[in-house]
Amino acid sequence: MLANKTKKSEFQIELKNRFSAFHNTTEETVTMEDHWQEIKNAFTTACEKSVGLKNKKHQEWITPETLVKVEERKNLKNILNNSKTRSAKQSASREYTTANKDVRNSVRRDKRAFVDKLTAEAEEAARANNIKALYDNIKLLTGKYQKGNRPVKSKEGKTLNTHEKQMKRWVEHFKNVLNQDPPVNKAYIPPAEELLAVDLLQKGIFSPFVTTLIEAACIVAYFGFLRCGKFTVNTDFDASCNLCIEDITFDEDYAMLHLKSSKTDPFRSGVNIYLFKNNTALCPVKSLIGYLSVRRSRFNIVYNSSPLFVMENGEALTRTFFINHVRSILEIIGLNPSN
Repeated sequence: MLANKTKKSEFQIELKNRFSAFHNTTEETVTMEDHWQEIKNAFTTACEKSVGLKNKKHQEWITPETLVKVEERKNLKNILNNSKTRSAKQSASREYTTANKDVRNSVRRDKRAFVDKLTAEAEEAARANNIKALYDNIKLLTGKYQKGNRPVKSKEGKTLNTHEKQMKRWVEHFKNVLNQDPPVNKAYIPPAEELLAVDLLQKGIFSPFVTTLIEAACIVAYFGFLRCGKFTVNTDFDASCNLCIEDITFDEDYAMLHLKSSKTDPFRSGVNIYLFKNNTALCPVKSLIGYLSVRRSRFNIVYNSSPLFVMENGEALTRTFFINHVRSILEIIGLNPSN
């Protein structure tokens, strides 16, 4: 409150007046305790007049009857603290215990009634298709929620504070998880009776460029948990929001995709998706490198601001083109693409 210049000035004037009145007293029998009491009263009175007392804000669901009981409990607490004899203290303690239980039960009833009221309003809003009122009530019921961030720790259990150390630890972790030694006794897996999607791509049902494109897009989307709209376009390509060549960075053990916007990015500052290498045929890093190599051989000039995934005509990969080709694969292997 004293950060407010007006309040600060009022407090200084009031305190100065109090001390002036205190110094004008000419009593010679004033003790040190009396001096301290006068100083304490001067500060207390000046604060109450200039700043005011702190107003306690009660929960909106607490009823006036419960507040009266809270005040009664407070008075009983003061009586208990000021009791001098053992019998008086025991009697005050029993009364305070009873009042405390009464307050707790009353608060529980108030909160239960408040929650029941909100749930009834939420159900009514849902039936009336009033989405705003529904979510407002849900927010009141759930309260504020903050997702805790779990720290990244080293193998020794020490917390890693810098981003570089955390990324190195993740690389080390996925190296151990994804690059396991092959088993000594390999399990016998009989060949599939029906063709798989990978087999169809390798058999060449599409052109070599489209095969590489669809394979890379599917693998990147799978390992990056990407929705179709993140790597395809509906109509026109926009470098400010769609994936470009410059949005991918290769490292020794991973490739990083930079999404300019995401559902989990409310401030539109961008999200980095890490695709780690693995020793399988479905390695996202290898598939991206292979696709980009085929693309460079097909299109001589590739700009950093051009789309990451393009069709045979050089235009950005559209949602319709991608979905139609995936549906074709599913139909050939006997799956219903509409499911």
